[in-house]
Order: sequence, then C-alpha cells, then structure tokens
Amino acid sequence: MSTITQKYKIEKTNSSINLIIPYQKYWVLIFFLSLGFFILLGIIFSPFVEADLNVALPLIFFCFVPFAILVFIELIWLLIGKEVIEVNKDYIVLKHQIIGFGLSRKLISNKINGVFVARKNNYGEPVYFKEIKFVNFSIGKVAINYGRTIFGSVNTIRFGSNLSEGEAKQIVGIIHESFPCYIYSNPPKTG
Repeated sequence: MSTITQKYKIEKTNSSINLIIPYQKYWVLIFFLSLGFFILLGIIFSPFVEADLNVALPLIFFCFVPFAILVFIELIWLLIGKEVIEVNKDYIVLKHQIIGFGLSRKLISNKINGVFVARKNNYGEPVYFKEIKFVNFSIGKVAINYGRTIFGSVNTIRFGSNLSEGEAKQIVGIIHESFPCYIYSNPPKTG
C-alpha cells in the first residue's frame, strides 16, 4: 500500500514502514552557500591564472578544496536531499540521502523509549550558519528518545523537518499502529 501526501511518501508492508520526506528548503542559506561556493571556486582557480603556483597549491589543496567540497555537499543536500526512514519491529533507520547516497543512523528497538511528535516550538530548528544540516539528526517534528547521552540526559533524535504538526501526528500514529513497541512511555521515577 502506498500513500502520497503533499510533503511525504509512506510505503507500508506487513513487516516495515518506509517514509521518504524531502528536506526543508532554507532559501536564505541556499543563496549564501551558493555565493560562498563560487567565491571558493574563484580562490581555488585564481593561482592558475597567476604564476606563483609553488606557494598556493598546497594551501589550495589542503584548505580550500575540502571546504569547497563540504559547501557543495551541503548545498546539494539543501536543494534535493531526502530523509528516508525505515521502521520495523527490530530497529529504525534514519537516512539523509542525496541521489541515493548519504549518511544513516540505525536505532535498535530495545534502546528506543518512544516515537512521538515533538512539543511545539521545540523542533530543533537550526540556526542558518551554526551547523552542517546534512550530518544533523536533531532537526524535525517527529522525535525518538534513544537512550541517554554521556552526560545522562535523554538522547532525542528527530526527523521530518519539512512536516507540519498534523503530518507529524499522522506519521507517529501509523508507526504506533503498526509497531506498538514504539509508543512513548514515561520512565519510572527513582530516588
């Protein structure tokens, strides 16, 4: 069974649910990253116009080229990136993909303490230039409590940056209906 809505696609089978959500477009960030990328290209190729290649080449290849690649990947992620989520009774896999390639994070079910809609105004919305969005699994309206951090606080992982609150509730409802083991439960109070 396949259901398509405005912002996401759900594919359900007997044993799993697959969600595909396009990443949210931050147009201001896309503009400035594009501008920065072209400036970096100018810096990278400017020594080839001048005669002093001995000094500039190591600096270019060790500093500017890796940074330009990172900016390019982030720009492509913001333009055509997708969040792909695979849910079954044993695990949840979150993937950030660009044309089928990307990063993934596998969450084992026995460490998951619930899948739920994040509270309003607590969606982990990014500051434009603070972080690299492609590697960030803490932005979105659907939240997953997954164990604890090394400092003892709850480790919350999110997806669905482009979803409305209603769409997030639909997705959480479908996950809970198919896999009741992911219904949020309050931990017992100790002490």
